[in-house]
Amino acid sequence: PDLPPLSRHVVVIPLSGNGLKELEQSEEEVRQFAWALRGSLSDKSRARALKHLTETLVLTGQLKTSAVQEWIDNYLDSDEDKLAIYGTHHAFIDSMRDRYERQCVTIDGRTPKKERHKAKDQFNDNPSTRLFFGNLIAAGTGLSLKCPTLAFGELGWVPGDHEQAERRIYGVGRGILGRPSRVVYLVAAGTIEEKLCRVLQ
Repeated sequence: PDLPPLSRHVVVIPLSGNGLKELEQSEEEVRQFAWALRGSLSDKSRARALKHLTETLVLTGQLKTSAVQEWIDNYLDSDEDKLAIYGTHHAFIDSMRDRYERQCVTIDGRTPKKERHKAKDQFNDNPSTRLFFGNLIAAGTGLSLKCPTLAFGELGWVPGDHEQAERRIYGVGRGILGRPSRVVYLVAAGTIEEKLCRVLQ
């Protein structure tokens, strides 16, 4: 009860790149496929639907990369605090790591367990390491991050996964003592992410 409040914000960001038409077609295929599957409960049908949707979300993540990086740049320019960014796919996390290589650490499913604690400590203790990039599942539990803001660059499927990741900056020994914690959902305008965000809410 003594913790400062946790606030959540949704920031709608634009897409850019050469794959916009491909994304539009991919989203239409997902809609048609979902409509055709109405009432179908077979595991095979669900797996195919999930595959289509995952491919669409991967493409969305790639097309929003520039806008997410611009948002991060603005944050770093206007705020002295550190920042944690979560994603779900390797392509998104790799592009972030490559852009901010000199001032970030990364934890995803490919990070050896013995390296995860070291990466967390570097983020918390090294003033020049201002960014933490984590996979929603691999870095969503068991970490205490000392920063006031966490942003989701990509969205997952399960509200509980997001809540667990949010807790990396909110709780006893997490975040910055006496400071409110802020979570930002960076959602691609006019895409399936808007629907997914409503589902998560």
